[in-house]
This record gives sequence, C-alpha cells and structure tokens, in this order.
Amino acid sequence: MSSKFFYFALFLAMISTSHQASEFVTQSCEKTLFKDLCTTALESSSATDLEGLTKDALNVLSTNGTELVKLSSELQETASDPNVKEVLVECSKAYEGVTEKLKDSAAALDSKAYGDLTKWVTAAMTGSQKCSEAFKAKPDITSPLADANTEYSKLCNIVFAFFNLLAKS
Repeated sequence: MSSKFFYFALFLAMISTSHQASEFVTQSCEKTLFKDLCTTALESSSATDLEGLTKDALNVLSTNGTELVKLSSELQETASDPNVKEVLVECSKAYEGVTEKLKDSAAALDSKAYGDLTKWVTAAMTGSQKCSEAFKAKPDITSPLADANTEYSKLCNIVFAFFNLLAKS
C-alpha cells in the first residue's frame, strides 16, 4: 500500500514540476520580442530557472544553425542557377563557423563567459544578416532560405533577451 502512495506522490510531483516549467517558459517568453516563436521553440524545456532556459534556447539556436547549414548545402547541390549557388555558398560559410562555437555555449554559460556568448550570438545574427543581404544584392533571385533565415535571426534575438534578463538578475 505504501509503495502505491509513493508512486502517486512521485507522479503528482512530476506533474507539478512539468507545469511549473511550462509556466516559467511562457512567462519568460513574454519578455521577448518574439513570444510565439519563443514559446513554440522552448515548449519542451523543463527549465525552471533562467540559466537553464537560456541553455535550452542556445541549444535550439545551435540546432537551428546546423539545420540551416544542411539545408544550404542541399540547396547548393540542386540549384541550377550559378548566382543562387554562389550566394548559398556564402550563407553556408556564414553559418558554419558560428554554429561550431554555439555548440560550446552551454559550457560557456556554466562558466559565466558572457562575453564569449555575446560574441557568438552576435556573430550568428551577423551571419544571418549577411546571408539575407547577399540574396538582396541579386534582385533577380529569390532566397530559398528566407523563412529559415528569418527564424534563425529571431532565435538570436530571443537568446539576447535572455542574456539581458540574466544580467539583471
């Protein structure tokens, strides 16, 4: 009988923690410019503090960057227009270097290396802007990365919002 009570209590504690994490994500995302994207991107986060949520946001950003590199490479292979290929190569280069740095972001956050983190996320945002500008410089072509690139830029903005909140706490 007591083991049933233990498992029931454990179950209730897990539900409570999950609800607290979900509520924390929602409340934290309300403090960003892109609330809906933030909530959607971090809905599976179990973080109950800002540092944990920032780690999760950095992980989402890193994963998103990795996917952008893959997508850019795939599009390079299938693109028939040499101008599109040229810009996709530029975009791929812009994302590759910073994506590698972002993979180290959790350790940097643990050691409170905020300067490094800020540099890396700034570089990520700059890479996103360079990719957009490279396509805009060629008015005859449409960016096949436009939506993904915009989302990546917004994710950078969300991470910056969390950095600012961490700095205030």
